[in-house]
Amino acid sequence: MGAGHYSWYTMFTPQCELIQPRQGENRRVESLAMVVDQVVALITALVDAGWRRRGIHLLGFSQGGTVALETARVLAMAKLRSERTQGGATAGGKMDTSAVLGSVVAVAASVLPEQEFAEVIEQGRGGGEGGGEGGEAFAAAPPTIEDGGRGLVPVLLLHGDYDTTVRREWVDWSSVVLRAAGCAVQQKHLPTKGHEMINRPDEMQMCMEFWSSHLLARAPPLSGAIDLTE
Repeated sequence: MGAGHYSWYTMFTPQCELIQPRQGENRRVESLAMVVDQVVALITALVDAGWRRRGIHLLGFSQGGTVALETARVLAMAKLRSERTQGGATAGGKMDTSAVLGSVVAVAASVLPEQEFAEVIEQGRGGGEGGGEGGEAFAAAPPTIEDGGRGLVPVLLLHGDYDTTVRREWVDWSSVVLRAAGCAVQQKHLPTKGHEMINRPDEMQMCMEFWSSHLLARAPPLSGAIDLTE
């Protein structure tokens, strides 16, 4: 997001009207893709500089959460396609499910509902190119990732029951799409929350418990400090 910008990707028409998600509407999708390309380039540069992929974690709220989720989906799908191109299995006969990111936490966010993901779901089920009707594909069972439940990217989705900006069905659909791409998704509902960033101890507890399972290393506890992951 450059200086002077107020959103991660295009949200308004030239007439300053909010773009509504609908089939065939691609302005937000195309803008998001350009942003994700930059995030992926940054991650690639970090890996080239010696960072481990499992040491790179993304946290985003609202639009930033959508960017984080789409980055996870793009990286996971690239890994799946690479595995299938190279034969689809490791020496032991199983698909290589080593992580492409440490984790993603998305708060009050979803994948863009106007995106077409029938191909993603079909590929995640082990099918070929193409897809079929979106509604049928989205209802399909996600693939099983034999990686201790970690998947290519561990994802935590936090969504408030009173969020009128990001609908619950969009978040549910995001879980299906991400699991089909090989991600291990946890979805948590926050019963008293609207479209807000995490700001309560119980919400932070959810994040700390999630990160405690996926951070490569934790700092030693400070004297007198409370361990939120106990």
